[in-house]
Amino acid sequence: MLPTVSKFLCFRLKTGVLIIGWIQIIYALLGIMATTAILADHKDFPNDKSDMVLDHLSIAIIYLIVFIFVFVIGVLLVRGVTIERSNLMRPWLTVQIAGVCFASFAVLFYVVCFWVFIFQSKNVQAIVAMIISSLVQLGKF
Repeated sequence: MLPTVSKFLCFRLKTGVLIIGWIQIIYALLGIMATTAILADHKDFPNDKSDMVLDHLSIAIIYLIVFIFVFVIGVLLVRGVTIERSNLMRPWLTVQIAGVCFASFAVLFYVVCFWVFIFQSKNVQAIVAMIISSLVQLGKF
């Protein structure tokens, strides 16, 4: 049997889930506005077809799609809590479980790469750079 909780900090569980849902919606809206601003800022895009511009544009489009997806998942979570329908909350739970699995694999990948790098390299500066890079990547999760 899975463990259950009855409170979120000092709030009722429903209030806590609404707080999480609204934070996710606000985060997604800010991300949508930022990526839209980045996409709108490419005034000279039709004239400039360099690889760098195309890479930045494609990354911005991917981020926009992800933020729209996060927004929809957040709206489903808030709507599911307010009308008390658990099947509207399941997409959020599925995405969170997938995120935890992905983060676990990423941490494992970084640890393996780090140890392989240490045993294959005698360069102290490169090892310090790898440690800092790993800590920055872990901080993103």
